[in-house]
Amino acid sequence: MRPNNLWKMIFIVYVVMLLLFVVIKFGDALETIARIKAGRELGIYNYDFSFRALAYYLKNINEPFAYRNIIGNTVVFVPLGFLIPIVTKNSSSFSRTLFICILSIVGIETFQLVTLVGFFDIADIILNTMGCFIGWMGFRVMLGKKHSHRAQRRSYQR
Repeated sequence: MRPNNLWKMIFIVYVVMLLLFVVIKFGDALETIARIKAGRELGIYNYDFSFRALAYYLKNINEPFAYRNIIGNTVVFVPLGFLIPIVTKNSSSFSRTLFICILSIVGIETFQLVTLVGFFDIADIILNTMGCFIGWMGFRVMLGKKHSHRAQRRSYQR
């Protein structure tokens, strides 16, 4: 299997896992839908366009729920920022990778809002985007090492 095909396979597996465990939450979806429907009947909707949740997490950073949410929402999107420049042609630029990541994240949040399987949360978008940025930086580090190894090999051949 060629390296490009291997990266594409890894990307596909990652996206499927992301959809199952993060978006649909695998076995928890029906409970979540029922809970959100009940909230809507009380006038409580499944979105937060403020920064309250993020501020609350940062204020309570020493509490397990807060750092679990911050780290979980960040780490799970690191592979997306790493893999997008690898599997898409001419997308190694930061702005293009960031655009694709944000579009994907907002799409996921919107899907959760509309289908009631989760919440549309600005805090999630910010943390997910941070994860993509970390992944992209990892890609750039790998790319830099790859180019420096090629340069070393060329200098030894001369």
